[in-house]
Order: sequence, then structure tokens, then C-alpha cells
Amino acid sequence: MTRSDEDVEISYDPRDSSPSYDNNAPSLSHDSDKRLCPEICGDRLEALKIPYDTFGMLHVVSFKHKKEFFYIVIFSILEIGFSLLIFTELLFKENKFSFGIPAGVKKEVWIAQFIALLVAVMTQKDLLKWLELMSISVSSLSSRTGVPVPQNIIALFLRFFQGMSGLLISLMIIIQSEGIVVLFSEFAGLEFISAIGNVIFSLSDRMYFGDGLAAVANKTKAIEEFPETPTLVLRRRRLCRFLQASMIAVWAVVRVKQAKGDFVQTKYSLVIGDEFRLRFSYLSGTYTKDGIGKTSKWVIYRRTEPIREKPLTSNKNSGENVRAGVIGYCAKIRMWTVANPLYDQYDPETHDPCLNQQLRSEFTDSFDLSKTSPSLWKIKSDTSGWVAAPALYQITPGDCKTDKSCTRVFNDPSGRISYGKCNKETKTCVCESGRTGLKCEIPVAPNELIYYDYTSLEEEQNTFKTLTGSNDFNILHRERPVYMQQNSTLSGSKKLILFQGVRWIIAELKTDRSFYLWKNEFWKNKDTFERDDVAMFLTYYYPILKCDFASEETRAGTPMGLAFEKVISQNGFGREFEGIGITEEQDFVFISSDCTISENKCSNGFKCVDHKCECSSEFKGSLCQIPINATNVR
Repeated sequence: MTRSDEDVEISYDPRDSSPSYDNNAPSLSHDSDKRLCPEICGDRLEALKIPYDTFGMLHVVSFKHKKEFFYIVIFSILEIGFSLLIFTELLFKENKFSFGIPAGVKKEVWIAQFIALLVAVMTQKDLLKWLELMSISVSSLSSRTGVPVPQNIIALFLRFFQGMSGLLISLMIIIQSEGIVVLFSEFAGLEFISAIGNVIFSLSDRMYFGDGLAAVANKTKAIEEFPETPTLVLRRRRLCRFLQASMIAVWAVVRVKQAKGDFVQTKYSLVIGDEFRLRFSYLSGTYTKDGIGKTSKWVIYRRTEPIREKPLTSNKNSGENVRAGVIGYCAKIRMWTVANPLYDQYDPETHDPCLNQQLRSEFTDSFDLSKTSPSLWKIKSDTSGWVAAPALYQITPGDCKTDKSCTRVFNDPSGRISYGKCNKETKTCVCESGRTGLKCEIPVAPNELIYYDYTSLEEEQNTFKTLTGSNDFNILHRERPVYMQQNSTLSGSKKLILFQGVRWIIAELKTDRSFYLWKNEFWKNKDTFERDDVAMFLTYYYPILKCDFASEETRAGTPMGLAFEKVISQNGFGREFEGIGITEEQDFVFISSDCTISENKCSNGFKCVDHKCECSSEFKGSLCQIPINATNVR
């Protein structure tokens, strides 16, 4: 009569390097399983042993030997901890978007990714060993190792967890890779994690951690082999194929989304200073994803135009030169470019980023525009080829991932850092009342501006009001309001205040058609200008105005408090390295009667009550900034 597996007797002393066990334990026959898989049976089946690693030692160490048990548990936790740290870093990379998945990869890279997927499952030794041990009943495993069933279950679970962690890490490394060398170097580095358990076992076996752990290692090696069965082989094969198919399916979904441009930023803020050439500053603004170009095979960004009632069109017969701002990737020169094609000639599907280049990035193979360095961009010169971009040149991603992405507030006197929440579906910041901008960084401008001359200490009420269209929506220019003069001291002329990209400018509307686009039929036979006339013009066309006054370069959302200079001799749009032209400092600023606006606080310590400043008898003005007895305060 033979004994069952539960009757196997095991004696163990951690100080004994030669543990004893019952050699009469029966071998498990698999003759009845040959019919399941005749082509892999017979001599091709191998005996199974408890793996020589940390989790294998956990199968045999007894809780009675607390010191050795404690060490092995700590080693197991450290091994799993390394995997969790790596997985967490891959999952939450701050310098990438959408969990570290790149915006796109080249053809040779995704071929290498596919090859790595086929190999990845075969490298997960813990997962394969777990499958082998799962073919053995836990009671049989416990009878041979001499430890309780719950301990063996825990050891099996830890091995499975470590194996799945390694598999997920492999998948993350593959789909996050942007280069072949980086892919296989990181893939090879993953082997270090899977080998930690084997290294600990080897060091324990050689008595580096003391006699107790050496005895545990020896007992692990002395556990009798378990025979492999055809059922186990088939089960292992099917699991490998299932895991490979699952990983390939996930990778395929990622590839499709990359091809569609789902992992790219949907919008960027572009700022180009005007010190090199004035006309380049008009390319500043917010650029929004405009589809995938058939010519470039990659995403195209188009400058967002003002809110309008009808689409913008060019009238070639009127001599107009209305141009779009477009950002795209030119594969021929391996650079991102900023172009300005004519509106009538622009089509996102046929647009070629290699044509009409005005600016270009450094050499890059990245499909992510945010990875380019603004300091390395070049700008086109008529005489010197490509020269360094202006000092004020910024490319800022506009998408948000969390609410923290909507907290970019500059120099806020109130000390607040959060003015919006992130809509994760649209990747857009939803700003609180009183804020606007891609990241809620711009305070909403007032509906009217007051002209204040701080030399003569005089205010002119209701000087400028926001420009609205026929449906009472605000006309926005570069995401900022447009103001039109209400009461003009100059007969037959009015002024506009608008943001041209890097400066707030004041342009005069004269009856001699001072607009740059003066040939348009709209302006013929016009001797006076009404608010609706200008609103219609801005609704249909993107104006390039010859300004009379200009502020310093700024990203401010309102002209309030900015110093303006008069343009004496305008450079226009032709000469290089002359900026906006020769200017002269002026003695006026714009303020508002609403003192709740952060840039428009009451002066001289007076309080703001119901949006108005409460002045004493010694001060006057919208902000209590003018002393009653003063004649000239600067």
C-alpha cells in the first residue's frame, strides 16, 4: 500500500545544510494524459521543481524559524516593490502626455515593438513558473515542502503578482518607446528585476546571508521533483498565446490612436516677438489641431481665428493678402515649421509644411511639438538665410490633464493659484468667472476702459467699449477683446484697441482707409465708421493694422496699466531687426471703474465697495488716484 502525498514526512532544521525528506514519496504518472498531446509526450516532458528563487524559498521555510522567515518575506517584498516603482514611473511620466505614450513613432520603431511583444511573454519567468506550480495541488505541494497550505497559497499569489507586474511593465516599455535602441535597452534592463529573486537565492545558497538561509536554499533544491504532464504543457502554451494576443491587441489599439493623432496636444500657444520683423509677430496666437494632413502624414495645427459669424475668405480681386498661420512637421528636413499660406490655398489634407516656411525647429524625429526647444528655432531672413528666433519666442502646450494644469496664474495679487478645472474629455480648462486663457491665466477684461492722462490728471469716461457683433457676442482678437472708441476728440476718426500678438496697439480708423487691407469693397464710399461696421469687418477679415500707439511686449489679457508709446516712424512689415519702429513715451494709461479686477485696485489704501472705490474728500478719480489739491502728479 502506497502513501498519499499528504503522508509524506519532512524533517527540517535550518542549521542543517543537509535536510532530510522521505525518498519513498510516489511519482505522479501521466500515462493517461498521453492521448491529449501525443506529439509532446514521452521523453520531451521534463520534471518540475520548485524554482530556485525568493518565492521558492518561501514555499519551504517554516514560520517556526522566525529569523529566516522574516528575511525571506522582506526579500519578496523588495522584489515586488522594485516592480511597482518601475510601473508607477512608467505610468505617470510627467514629461509625456497620456500615460507616457508618445504622440507617434516611425515605421521601423513599431516593427521593433511588434517583435518585442512576441518575445515579452517568454521572458516572464515568474508567470511561467506560476503556471507550472498551479498544476500541482496545494495539498501535495504543502506535504512535500512541510509548510501550511495558506503559506503556499500566499507564495503562489506573490509569484503571480510579480509575473503580471513584469508583463505589464514590458507592455508599458514597448508602447512608450520612441526609438529602437531605447526600446531594447530598457527591455534588457527589465531582466535585472526578474533576476533579483535568483540572485538572492544564489547568495543565500553560498551562505552570504548566514547558515539559516543557506539551509533553506538547500532544502528548496532537495524538494522532490514533480512530473510534467501533457495537460500542463497545453495549458502553458495556451496561456502564452492568450497573453501574446492580449498584448498585441492593446498595442494595436495604441497604434491606431497614434495614427489618428489622439495622443498629441490639441492646442498650443505661440508667441513670436516683433524685434526681428513686425509681421512675424502677427503669427502669434492659439493654434488648434486641424486634422491629419495627407501630404505630411501628421497632425496640422491652425491658428484659431476670432469668433465670427461667417467663414473668413480672401478676395483676390481686391488685392488682399489674407494668410493663415499653420504649424506642421516637414519630414523632408526633419523639422517642425510655421508657415503662412493664403487662406484660399490652405487645406489641412493637402497642406505641405515644407512650403511657405517662416520659422523652423531644430532637427528632430519627435512627433511631439512640445519637445522642441524654443531657443533652437530659426526664423527666415530675406538676406541672411535662417537666423535665431526672437528672444520672445514661446511654444506652450494648451491641453490639461488634471485641475493642477489649470492653475497657471502670473503675479496674482490675491495669492490664488487655481482658477479653473480640467475637462478631461476635451482636455480644456474650464475657467472660473473672471478668468480666461488656455490655462485660466488671463483675467477677464472689463467691458469699458477709461483714458487717464497722469500728467494733466484728467480722465475721459466711457472712452472705449468692447466691440460686439450683431448677435451681441464679443469680438475676440488673439483671445482678447477688441475696444472701440466711443467719444472721439478728433473729427472724422475713431480708434481701436486690440492685441496684435505680443503688444496691445491703438489703431486709428480714418476716412482715408488706414487699414492695411484698404482695397476691400467693404470700405468704398465709407466716410464714417459705426460699431457694427467695424464688427462686421473683424468678423470677416483678420486685420493687419498700422498702429499709432503700441504697448511694451506683454501677455496681459487687458491693456489696463500698460505703458504705451507713440509710433513716430513705423517700420511696417519689411525691414528686419527694426521691430515696431521709432517710438516716443506717452503719459497716459487705461484704467477701469470696476475695482474688483485684479489689475485695477483702488489707490491710496481706499476700499472697493460694490465694484466702486470709496474715496475721501481729498481724492477723486475712478480709483481714488487723483489728489484734489494736486495740479500735476506723475
